[in-house]
Amino acid sequence: MAARLMKRNDDLSRAAIQTTQLVKRLNFFALGQVDPSCPHKTVEMTDGQIRAALGLLRKTIPDLAVTAHTGPDGGPVMIITGVDRGDRETR
Repeated sequence: MAARLMKRNDDLSRAAIQTTQLVKRLNFFALGQVDPSCPHKTVEMTDGQIRAALGLLRKTIPDLAVTAHTGPDGGPVMIITGVDRGDRETR
């Protein structure tokens, strides 16, 4: 088997999988859905498990509440829908 060239990609992949599993578990719990590993019970989590999962998610998923979209020099974002080339005649 060939040596892996980018070990960092392996670590990123593992972190993404772990984050996905935390999100799934919290969703099953919050929505009162059946546990996939035990089809006869809904997902149950203690307060400590919920706090730990949310703490880990805060480290891996950016908080969208603090994301700001700004243009140059912190001003508003400009949306350009076309480019005026000036060399074409209008029809």
